[in-house]
Amino acid sequence: VLETTDQKAMGEIGFNKTSTVGRPLDGGEFELTGTDYAGNPVLKTASAVNGAVTFTGVPLGEGYVIRETVPPSGYYRTDTELVAYVRYNGGRTGAVTGVTPDTLTNEPTPSAPSGKYGSISLRKTDAAGAPLSGAEFVLIDSAGSIIQRAVSQDSGLVLFTDVPLGAYTIRESKAPAGYAPSAAAITAAVKTAGSSVHASPYTVVNNRTEGAAIHITKISSVTGEVLAGAEFTLYDAAGKAVRKAVTDIGGAALFADLAPGVYTVKETDAPDGYIAAGKTLSVTAQSRALYPFTVENDPALLNPPKTDGISGILGSLALGAALLGAAAVLAGKRRRGRGAANR
Repeated sequence: VLETTDQKAMGEIGFNKTSTVGRPLDGGEFELTGTDYAGNPVLKTASAVNGAVTFTGVPLGEGYVIRETVPPSGYYRTDTELVAYVRYNGGRTGAVTGVTPDTLTNEPTPSAPSGKYGSISLRKTDAAGAPLSGAEFVLIDSAGSIIQRAVSQDSGLVLFTDVPLGAYTIRESKAPAGYAPSAAAITAAVKTAGSSVHASPYTVVNNRTEGAAIHITKISSVTGEVLAGAEFTLYDAAGKAVRKAVTDIGGAALFADLAPGVYTVKETDAPDGYIAAGKTLSVTAQSRALYPFTVENDPALLNPPKTDGISGILGSLALGAALLGAAAVLAGKRRRGRGAANR
């Protein structure tokens, strides 16, 4: 008896990553999203290596979208999106792929002229001082943009390399399993080219948690910059508000040590200049589980003055009545003017 197994056709999608002057770039993070021919959601991530970004194991599908989520160090993030496909070849024996355009370019930041870079390090441990691996940190510049990500090694070391000169905030974006993310305010400054600096504090401790945690990252839908000052409210299964949290300078809000159960989270106050996100986050929490979310805010195109209570309503009505009265007077003058002209 001859038995055969059909393998799904998979493709490899690649493109070039360069600076605006054609220099190949390393690093950054890129995301491929879409649905395959069977309607299944697809999510792939990759980074640039020697100026090339490659997504492997992409199933057959049309209209995949590729976006840059974190730019290479020292460069602005590009908003250009690539569109890609994976199709059968003519004999249906394999896959062919395509991507348009085939190159993404980045513009260097003014604060990072060529050659002026340093590195930043810190150490991740548990409460007993033992090193922890698998903790993810983000490096945020003075404009609020995430410019790098780094993960703690087996030794607990977290290292950001090729960091442009400047002052930075570092935030733990993902804790190791079974630990709560640290809320420590971590800062660092690279002042001279080639320098290696320690973050302050250098050692960042994670505590074990029996409860669940919900971690929210708040960003601008336009620039991707992290946003401080967004208020989120946590509701239990009965719809009762049980906690509030406000995003910090790194755009992070955390609900930790949650008992197992069903929760929802809503944004109840947006950062200045932005409109609150209308979606509700739903979580069925289990012990020691971390539930990360990224929530985008659209900028407010118009910011009318707020009205408070009855006085605000009456003020708005009075303004409306005044405008209507002015319009009536103007219309009367125009009618009288036309009557005089006719006589």
